[in-house]
Amino acid sequence: AMSESTIGQRQAMASITTLGRPSERYRRAEVFVYASSCENLPNILIEAMAAGLPIASSSRGPMPEVLGDAGLYFDPEDPAGLALRLRELVESHELRASLAQRAFERAADYRWDRCAEQTFAFLAEVLRESQGER
Repeated sequence: AMSESTIGQRQAMASITTLGRPSERYRRAEVFVYASSCENLPNILIEAMAAGLPIASSSRGPMPEVLGDAGLYFDPEDPAGLALRLRELVESHELRASLAQRAFERAADYRWDRCAEQTFAFLAEVLRESQGER
């Protein structure tokens, strides 16, 4: 027999997995919480930024470097800190709107075409330097 906790967890997972594609999930969301404690480049955070969501994020690196002033931060090991940030978002429409706009604008720094351009420029520079040109 399954405990009520196990049944509740399965129901929650079923509702999460039936929301559809990520873009649909972001469109239906009102806020985004990113509680990761370890990332190299938080692509999911960048997706939420591009979707124009107000964000409460882990204060661990590199999230502050990616999100900048476009979100609220909390220690991912402190549930009370997370609850405080969520309360701030829920209680202030102005804050949600401001953070959402800043996140959307900041997401433009992480476009794939920009990444490709910078990567190829770097590789061209390395090639020139290896050939003795400057």
